Amino acid sequence: MSKLLNYFDLFYGCPRFDFLLQDDYITKYCKSVNQTFQILNNSPIIIFVGNDFNIYWEYRDGVMDVSPVESCVVLYKIIEEYGNKPFVYVKPNFSTLKCRNIIKLANENNGVVISSGKWSYGDFYRKFYKDRVELRKSNVFDKKKRNTVFVGRLRVDRPTPRVVADFSNSQYKYPIYRSQIDDLKNSPDDSVSRLQTEIQGYPQRPWFVEKLRESLPVDHIEGLSVDELPAAYLESKILFQPHGVGPRHNIYEGMMLGIPSIIPECSYLDDVTREHNFICSEFMHHIPVEAIKNLLDSPQLYKEKREEIIDIFESNMTHRLLIDRAFNHIENFIV
Repeated sequence: MSKLLNYFDLFYGCPRFDFLLQDDYITKYCKSVNQTFQILNNSPIIIFVGNDFNIYWEYRDGVMDVSPVESCVVLYKIIEEYGNKPFVYVKPNFSTLKCRNIIKLANENNGVVISSGKWSYGDFYRKFYKDRVELRKSNVFDKKKRNTVFVGRLRVDRPTPRVVADFSNSQYKYPIYRSQIDDLKNSPDDSVSRLQTEIQGYPQRPWFVEKLRESLPVDHIEGLSVDELPAAYLESKILFQPHGVGPRHNIYEGMMLGIPSIIPECSYLDDVTREHNFICSEFMHHIPVEAIKNLLDSPQLYKEKREEIIDIFESNMTHRLLIDRAFNHIENFIV
C-alpha cells in the first residue's frame, strides 16, 4: 500500500486536468480537495501540498525544437509562492534538451523533475474517453473511407508562433517568455520590453501537409464539431499530425481508438508514441513510406496494428495508470 495515500491537500481548477480528475480516483492520495480557479496566475497546474514535500503537476505543451529552451516561468512562480520547500515537479511534455533549465532551477531549490504519461485535454477526450471500448468496434479496415487524413485547422489565418524564452536578469537567471514577465510577483520595471520574441520562417501546417503529399495522398478535414470527430477518425486508416506549439494532442486521441499517426520528429515525443506510430524526420525529408503503404494495403497488418495500439493505450495511457505510476515514481524518490 502506498505511503502517500491520504497525504496531500489538493488544489486544482485548471480544465487541462479534467482527464486525471475524473471519477475522483486521484483523491485517494489526498486528505482534502480544494477547487480553485486561480492557483498561480495563467499556469496550467495542480498542486499537492504535503507536510514534508509538495507535488506540482503541470501541463504545458512544450516548445518546438527550433526554440532554444522552454521557459521556466511556471517554476519561478511556484517558488515565489511556496519557497524552496522540497518538491517534485511532474511534467508530461518533457524533453531532456529543452527542459534542462527547468531541471537546474528545480535542483537549486530542493526539487526534482520527473516526466509522466500524456493525455489530450481537448473536448474529444473529455467526451469520449469513457466510450472508447464501444467506439473501437467501428475501427474496422473494411469500413475505412480514407487512407491518410489530417483532421484539424491549417491555421493559415493565425499561424502557430514559435516563441523564444529569452528574458533573464540577476533574479531570474534562467530564461522566461517576455510575454509572461508580468505574471511574476517580482516583475522587472517598465523599462524592460515585454514584446514576445518569435522565430520567423519555421514551416507551418500547410507546408507539412504539402510535404507529405509529395510521397502520399493526404486528405484534410476542418471545422468539425466534437460530435463529428469520432466518425472522421474511425473512417480514416492513418492520421497525420503536423505539430502545433508542440506535438498534437490528436496523437493520443488516435491511439485511444487504435489508429496510428504519422508524426514529424520532436524531442518531446515519448518512447510509447515513437514505437507505435510512424515517425518522420522533423522537416519530412525522411518518411517511412514503405511501412505506411504496407499498412494501408493490408487488412491483416492493420488489424494487428490496431490491437497493438489499443493494448499499449490500456497498459500505459489510462488516467488511473498515469496517476498511480506518477505517485509510485514519487514514492520511490522519497523512500
